[in-house]
Formats: sequence, C-alpha cells, structure tokens
Amino acid sequence: MRLEDLHENGTFASLKLDEPSKDVISYLSELLEVHNPIHKDDYHTTLIYSRKPCPDAVEHHGKEIQLNGIIDNLIKWPSKSGTTCLVASVNSDELIKLNRHFTTKYGATSDYPEYKPHITLSYDCDDKEYCLPDIIPIKFTTIHVESLKEE
Repeated sequence: MRLEDLHENGTFASLKLDEPSKDVISYLSELLEVHNPIHKDDYHTTLIYSRKPCPDAVEHHGKEIQLNGIIDNLIKWPSKSGTTCLVASVNSDELIKLNRHFTTKYGATSDYPEYKPHITLSYDCDDKEYCLPDIIPIKFTTIHVESLKEE
C-alpha cells in the first residue's frame, strides 16, 4: 500500500501536552465546572487539519519537541455538528511557525482563513460564561500525525 492511500481523506497533525500541562488544564475544567469536558488524555492542539493529503508529514509522527505556549483566553465556537465548543486559546509564536512550516513544506490546507492555536475543553458545553482566572503556561512534547478520518 502506498503512503498516499493511507491519507486519502487528508492529514491531521497535532501536538500532545506534557503531563503537568494536562493536569493543570484538567484542574481548570473541574474548577470552572466545564460541561461535558473531554478527558485530559485527549487534550491536544491541532497543527494541521488538511483535507488535502500530506502523507509525507508522517515523518514527524512521534517526534519529541519542546514547545511552549500560554493559555490566555477561553472562547466558545460553534461546532460543525451544531453544538458549542469551549476552547482554551493558546498564544505561541513557535506554534504558529510550526503550522506555517507544515503548510509550506507539505502543502497542507485548512477550512479556516486563519490558524488559531487552541485546546478544546468541551465539544458540547452549556450556555454558561467561562472566565480564565489567570494565564496558564503549558508545554507541548510530541507531534502526532495521522490520516484524517471521515466525519
């Protein structure tokens, strides 16, 4: 089987967080009583979500990386399924540069005009207003690359 066949629907790349960062975000979700929170092991920030296949990006899968960011805001976004997502906005020039690298080197595309680094806390939150009590430093440790799954 060819590498291109494995990514026939596109390519998804994300960055995983270190354990202390996951713990702090999980604690934040509990503190704020986030409705339908995702499990801390599922926390990530999307690097690319490209409907255009970028199978060569798999060369980065499992690569360890030391990348810092700051959670600086909580935002609600509509989801494609009609629910409301709660996301933690991540401020990181390094992350933006890495997204640009993947986009340029592998020709990754996006459904959105601008890359907005974030970590999803809930894919189906309630109407409650959520306020970030303070900025939160976080660390990313591993790149994960896989075939984009059909929705």
